[in-house]
Amino acid sequence: VGRALALTTNRLVVGVPYSSDPDYKGAAHVFLRNGNEWNLESTLQPAGGDNVRWFGLSAAFDGTNLVVGAPGYLDTNLFAGAAYVFSLTNNTWLQTAKLAGQNLPGDEFGNSVALNGNYLIVGAPGQTNLGPHTGAAWIYQRVSGTWTFQGQFFGNNARSNRYFGASVAINGAFAAVGAPMGRETDSPVVRGEVHVFRRAPLWELLIQLDSQYGYGGDYFGASLAMAPD
Repeated sequence: VGRALALTTNRLVVGVPYSSDPDYKGAAHVFLRNGNEWNLESTLQPAGGDNVRWFGLSAAFDGTNLVVGAPGYLDTNLFAGAAYVFSLTNNTWLQTAKLAGQNLPGDEFGNSVALNGNYLIVGAPGQTNLGPHTGAAWIYQRVSGTWTFQGQFFGNNARSNRYFGASVAINGAFAAVGAPMGRETDSPVVRGEVHVFRRAPLWELLIQLDSQYGYGGDYFGASLAMAPD
């Protein structure tokens, strides 16, 4: 319990991705605060969940919208992954969207998720377009109630086993993607990287941050969070 956590003023979501043994379909528990007490409001599982695996490995809140990642989603491709969006309507959490990236085997789409207003970012650290576990992140915009694909991020120095997309964050016109196994060109030392993107109005890479004073194995960028100025 507690593999993923997300919090708003009055609600807390807790991911349990390895529940429902032996299939590890997973679940997400939403708790509602009443004074000093936190009471279970709902247990979420996606519609048509026979192929879902590891639902609840990642989660993000924004107001009355919630996104939960299931990077083990099977469908026709092993561990292609998926992300599910839920909205609170008349005090009931309803699934309003399912996102699946490119639906390629091993992508682990939904390993990380972040939500802010009308923008949603999903990490897929197993993505292999540029080599094994190069990784990628997808950005979506909600237009007239529908989540629409806006672009795909790879960052700088794309190479195998970087795990770009292991973590993501978004706030306003800025998004960040972690690559905790990133390393400098031709260097065997793994320190990690964070790539910051800006929407102006198209999404573009703004800066790459590195663990300049760290050591090998730091996993810089393994987790991320962003807040307004």
